[in-house]
Amino acid sequence: MSFNYTKSAVLKFFAKLKKKEIKVPFLISVTKKKYLENPDKIIKLINNKFNSDIILRSSALDEDQKKQSNAGKYESIVLKKKNFLKLQSLLLYLINKLSNLNDELIIQEYISKPELAGVVFTKNPKNNLDYYILNFDTSKKTDLITSGQENESMKTFCTYKKYSDKSQFNFIFNKIKIIEKELNNNSLDIEFCIKKKKFFLLQARPLVIKRKIKIANYDQHLINIDKKLYKFFTEKNKKKITALSNMSDWNPAEMLGSSPKPLGISLYQELITDSVWSKQRSDYGYKDLYPHPLLYNIYNKPYIDLETDIYSFLPNSLNQNICDKIKSTLVKKLIKNKYLHDKIEFELIETCFNPNTHKNLIYLNSKNKKKYINQLKNLTKFILSKNILSREKNKIKKINFKINELYKKKLSPIQNIYFLIKICKEYGTLPFAGIARIAFICTNIVRVIDNTLNLNLMQSFYNSIKPISKIIEKDSKKIWFNKKYKINFLKKYGHIRPLMYSITSKNFSENLKNYFPLKKTKEKNILKSVNKKLSTNETFAANNLIKKYYSYLNLKSLRNITIDSIEQREYSKFIFSRCINEIFKNLIKLGKEMKINREELEYLDIRIIKDSYNNLGINKLAYDLKRKIRINKKNYLLSSEIPMPDFISKNDDIYEFETSFSKGNYFTNKITMGEIIEYDPKKNISSFKNKILLIENADPGYDFIFGLKLKGIITMYGGANSHISIRCLELNLPSCIGVGTSKYEYLKKAKLVELDCKNNLINIIK
Repeated sequence: MSFNYTKSAVLKFFAKLKKKEIKVPFLISVTKKKYLENPDKIIKLINNKFNSDIILRSSALDEDQKKQSNAGKYESIVLKKKNFLKLQSLLLYLINKLSNLNDELIIQEYISKPELAGVVFTKNPKNNLDYYILNFDTSKKTDLITSGQENESMKTFCTYKKYSDKSQFNFIFNKIKIIEKELNNNSLDIEFCIKKKKFFLLQARPLVIKRKIKIANYDQHLINIDKKLYKFFTEKNKKKITALSNMSDWNPAEMLGSSPKPLGISLYQELITDSVWSKQRSDYGYKDLYPHPLLYNIYNKPYIDLETDIYSFLPNSLNQNICDKIKSTLVKKLIKNKYLHDKIEFELIETCFNPNTHKNLIYLNSKNKKKYINQLKNLTKFILSKNILSREKNKIKKINFKINELYKKKLSPIQNIYFLIKICKEYGTLPFAGIARIAFICTNIVRVIDNTLNLNLMQSFYNSIKPISKIIEKDSKKIWFNKKYKINFLKKYGHIRPLMYSITSKNFSENLKNYFPLKKTKEKNILKSVNKKLSTNETFAANNLIKKYYSYLNLKSLRNITIDSIEQREYSKFIFSRCINEIFKNLIKLGKEMKINREELEYLDIRIIKDSYNNLGINKLAYDLKRKIRINKKNYLLSSEIPMPDFISKNDDIYEFETSFSKGNYFTNKITMGEIIEYDPKKNISSFKNKILLIENADPGYDFIFGLKLKGIITMYGGANSHISIRCLELNLPSCIGVGTSKYEYLKKAKLVELDCKNNLINIIK
């Protein structure tokens, strides 16, 4: 095709081809100049040519060009046949929007209520790799995809082009290939719809991609991942009833990001998912899965092994046959309902006993159900009534003492790192995991009581919590007015960093002015909690329900342990993060000795340092580390470009997958509207005020954002029980946590959104 890619020209080109596979709704077009010369003639022509609803669309010269698309710059209007009297005013309105006299206006037959409406990018717009990115909607509306509005029927699939013949969408992709061939362009943005098994082309324009990369032997890399996954699935379970997820249990995508650097992911594995996770579960009466790892690193992408994860939540003394039945049933259910992958403990498996447990075990026969429930009762009673929380709190208290004692020995950075890892695991992540388990069980019970009795205990409990994040926020208000106070603040909190497992993420000591800017005027915090007290009747009903199921608890004791465990969960994370900061400080010191900068250290595996703590040959070690960094950096730069699914249930999922299954977790019942802004550490923190903040994940190091007047928060990653969820609930801040990658990408393009937490919706206004 030799002419310019105007919308009108492309559609007319395909209309003239008269290909059976591709239909173009009947259209005519008129330039601004011709319309202004004789509008009556054009209106008469439209009335004569169309006996159905029409759509009025722009075809401007500054649209759909190779270097700039100006997508969405001009308005489209659907006009019903019965309303053709409005035609003149609408045409004039749209014509006046066009700036060039040679700009065109398209008048086209409107395809109403299609079975499917969609958009296909024929390249990955992030890097120009050979993928079809298909976004489609089945709500029978044609404008939801391009408008970016949220809808449950909207889905996004990523398909490797060479796999498209095997795709479930091959009917669509076969038509897309024809369009690519006829336009002699494999980088297109194609809008279409399907009605009565007919494919209608609505638009095809060049896809403007600013960043283009080339990866040698790309197919081979996918084949390598395919083989690794095939080996995992076949070795793990011959029946292949297992899956991998980046958001199930310990939330690696939330804590590390979807493509973490080697240092971050290896440190997370070492401190938590290699052995600490299983030790904590077995200590609390669950299955002992040691030495099975929980997290797998697949091309620098962290994934949780769901078969192992689900099995680890079963009571240790439960019969093996019953365990196998539960595990296989739930993994199969998860594979069929992938959106549950970040809500496993809320909507899939029973990890403690609550009043609804009977209802949730319908997949078991009465005999097995009774055995399972009895074991869950015993396990829950053991965890909540044996003063385990006090034991864990005492461990956490020792961590600073252990660190200080270590530094008295004046060891080398490598030796310090080795012992800091040991301290962090024994006195940090292990008791933290236990406290988090207690907090989850408590909130699980309270939520069921709330739903059963229509109370608001959970909000009432949260309003009484004094988390470390709130204390930090309060303490930060004086740091710019008192030098001594600032010194004490940094001594207590200076180790905190937004990305806990990233050595390049600056901690509070390094970036204090940006995290806590000087406030020129005193601001009233609009997010004050309101503590609603229960009536006598409500208290009586709650106590009766608690006593019915938990003889060892009452409302007061449940309240105390819930508040205490939630507070301690956040506090213990704050405490053990000092260990991680000290590990990084020693790594930076070691790097200086070996002439390795901080950014390069991100590409080291922490276990290399740990395993060489007694190695005195510093020159050889420096050589080895630099070599490893080169290799890891090269591998990372490659792997970070390869799109991978959030959920994998079979090896060929890497060739075609839905980009996100998450529906998000909404908090409060408020509706707020405001300008949306994506978090960027380079931006002045004050630029986020009075806006809805869009942020990938928000670990405790991001608590400074709650000192701002935010209208709301939306995150890509995060579960219903994550730190930021707790914080938003406590502050009654409208939020949607864990919208997933697809919705997040849409929201990045928005300027103004309505966050409707009451109805679980995010509406893009513009």
